Amino acid sequence: MTELPLWEVFLRLLTATFFGLVIGLDRDLRDKPTGARTLALVGLGSALAALSAIKAGDSDGFSRVAQGILAGIGFIGAGVILKRPETGSVEGLTTAAAIWVTSAVGMMCALGHWDTAAIATVIALAILLINVPKKLLSSSSDASAADKKSPASK
Repeated sequence: MTELPLWEVFLRLLTATFFGLVIGLDRDLRDKPTGARTLALVGLGSALAALSAIKAGDSDGFSRVAQGILAGIGFIGAGVILKRPETGSVEGLTTAAAIWVTSAVGMMCALGHWDTAAIATVIALAILLINVPKKLLSSSSDASAADKKSPASK
C-alpha cells in the first residue's frame, strides 16, 4: 500500500478539480450541456478513482482502474451526443471529447504529473477556443457558388 501525505492527496484532487473547471468554462460560455461544474466533477472523480488504485500500490490494478475510468467516461460522453433526424447533423462531439480529455487530465493529476496535466489543459483550451463557425464556412462557399451561377456575375 502506497501512503501519500494528506496534503498531497488534497493537492492532487484539488488540481484535477481545477483543471476540469477550467476546461468546463469554455463549455459554459458556449451554452453547451456540460459545463464547468460537470467537468470539475469528472476531473475529481477520475482522480479519486485513480488515487484509490495508487494507494493500493498495485500497478496492474491502476491499469485496470484507468481502463475502467476511460471506458465509463465514454458512456457519459455518449450521453451528450445527439443526432438531429430532421437535419442529419450530429451535435455534442466536442463536448464528449472534452469530458474524455478532462478525465485523462484528472488521472494525470492523481499520478502527480501536474506539468503534463497543465500542458494538456492548455492544449484542450486552445482547441476549444478555435471556433470557425460552420455557418461562416458554408455561407462563404454558398456565396461563391451563387456568384458563379448568377447572370450578373457574367
